[in-house]
Amino acid sequence: MNNSQDEQEIFAIDIIISLLLGVVIGLIFGYMVFKKKLYKGPNSKDIVKQVHEDAKGKYIWEPVITICPLGTIHKDY
Repeated sequence: MNNSQDEQEIFAIDIIISLLLGVVIGLIFGYMVFKKKLYKGPNSKDIVKQVHEDAKGKYIWEPVITICPLGTIHKDY
């Protein structure tokens, strides 16, 4: 083998290693950035703070508007 064939083989190996490294870094980055968290509902302590008893002895819930965070999954059970 001469020098040009050796250089071509090294260049091909460098390309393969670069592609594999790029795919691995992309998968790790994609998992970290786009990983969805399962949102199961509000904390029960927050709901207890919103429930009050009126003068007639009935309980009243004062709803609060909340914005769902990005990157969450909501499942219907």
